Amino acid sequence: MIRLRQLLHNGANALDDDVLADLIDRILGADRALAVAAINDAGGKGGQALDELAKADREAAKGNEISAIEHYRLAWERAQD
Repeated sequence: MIRLRQLLHNGANALDDDVLADLIDRILGADRALAVAAINDAGGKGGQALDELAKADREAAKGNEISAIEHYRLAWERAQD
C-alpha cells in the first residue's frame, strides 16, 4: 500500500494515476469486506470489532489508507475473539 501511494504521488510512473487509485480502492474494499464478513459471522459479539470498523471507515474517508487497513485488520481480529 505504501508503495502504491508513493507511485500515485510520484507522477513519474508507468501506471496511470487512475489505475493506481483504483488498486488502492480495491485493496481497501477487500480488507473492509473481510472485516465485515468476520463481524457478521460473529453474530452479536462484534462490539469492539464494529468500533474498529467505524474507525477504519473514517480513516479511509480521510485518505489515510494505511491507518484504515490497520483498523480493518483489528476489526477482523476483534470479531475472531
